[in-house]
Amino acid sequence: MSRLARKPFAIMVLMFLLMSLAGFALGTKSGWEEPKTIIVPDQYPTINEAIAHARDGDTIYVKAGIYYENVRVDKTLTLVGENVSTTIVDANRTNTPILLNAPYSTVTGFTFRRSQLKDTMFEPIFGGPYGVLLFFGCNVTGNIITDNGIGIYSWYGHDNIVSGNNITSNSIGVGLDLDTQSTIQENSISDNNVGISLSGSTHNRLISNEMADNGIGVFVGLSSNNSLLRNKITHSEIGIEFWFSTTNNTVEENSIAENRYGIEVLEASGNCIYHNNFVNNTYSADVSSDSANTWDDGYPSGGNYWSDHNGIDADHDGIGDTPYIIDADNHDNYPLIAPFHGFDAGTWGGVSCDVDIISNSTVSDFYFNPEEGPFLRFEVSGKNRTNGFCRVTIPKQLLSAEHGWVVLVNRRAVNYRLILDESRAYIYFFYDHSTWTVEIWGTHAVPEFALEPFLLLFMIVTALTAISLKRMKIAPFRTGISNYQTG
Repeated sequence: MSRLARKPFAIMVLMFLLMSLAGFALGTKSGWEEPKTIIVPDQYPTINEAIAHARDGDTIYVKAGIYYENVRVDKTLTLVGENVSTTIVDANRTNTPILLNAPYSTVTGFTFRRSQLKDTMFEPIFGGPYGVLLFFGCNVTGNIITDNGIGIYSWYGHDNIVSGNNITSNSIGVGLDLDTQSTIQENSISDNNVGISLSGSTHNRLISNEMADNGIGVFVGLSSNNSLLRNKITHSEIGIEFWFSTTNNTVEENSIAENRYGIEVLEASGNCIYHNNFVNNTYSADVSSDSANTWDDGYPSGGNYWSDHNGIDADHDGIGDTPYIIDADNHDNYPLIAPFHGFDAGTWGGVSCDVDIISNSTVSDFYFNPEEGPFLRFEVSGKNRTNGFCRVTIPKQLLSAEHGWVVLVNRRAVNYRLILDESRAYIYFFYDHSTWTVEIWGTHAVPEFALEPFLLLFMIVTALTAISLKRMKIAPFRTGISNYQTG
């Protein structure tokens, strides 16, 4: 690097430091304060009074008790309840228990109940039948939401996170209208007319929720580019319903079991539905005649597991030899011959890697650690004196084998069938059922600690900054800032 190239960089670093110091001084002079914690009812008798006396960034800690309030959060705050079961905000059938009207607020550890109930859901947005009403960037986690019109509702919101809540006995558990980029994750959602409803919403993620005993588990209408991943939907009238102009949504790795209708698609086309388990539903799929969707991920990746599919797998690739026909425009060309199991093998080099297993065994205790060697491990179990099999899908960037794989069942090597595509290896093998440990060995695993690109960039910038600051300090005493030389 030339002297001329070094000089602007050094000056920029110096200017940044001076601006930071100036900003700190101005902030101190203007009376900036550290965020504080306000305790209710010790300092203020109601949550709303505590909010009135809080500043952005403060935490409001609410002790156990019943608070008959319509809480309105109009500052960026963190509200923490002492105990989720006994710290209760009860709207007493008047308006909404809590309105998050400020971005990036967090609410955790409360029960929100008994919002105002009305005859119609088309109500003014600031009033009515909502347990928690939010707009954007909010985090609602670890709460009980019960006995409301809509348990949690976002209208024209984005980037909200709803996670780890128990959402029960509402008309709609979670409702997103015209919402985008929000995440609904790891909630327990039960005994609602509708578990989760998306209307006119895009690019939202529904991940690992457990939904049971709802009228409809997930309703998606006039919505696109949403993802339903690894949810469990059981004992409902309809597991998933796609309705009218709903397109480009992905339904992947969900367990949809013991519902009247596993999935119902009405005038909705262009959605991708694969690697799901449809088990013991009265009707696995009901599709209107004007809908056309994709029900598999091609070969050898495969489609869905259908418990009412009577196909066989004569060529031992984990795929049924005949398609699963829903109607003329909807058929799974590569139905899985046994249930699908997906396991998170970690994030390496900034890429998330999954290992997928198709098996008629119970599969558990998946383990992968490249520090210990180029192998993965899991447990299989099944009824004695029956035959078990697995088809294991391994991303090549996770684990590869230059000279062949070694498959061990109960520490004994077994034969396998290998199928390869551009990015994955598919390994099929079978065994007599019992409870066994399976190990699959390759020759190369990912680096045990792969650096994220941003971390590498941070290290480079930090090093350059340190060198430049050192030179800025030494150079004026040698030759002057305009013509300092490398020392």
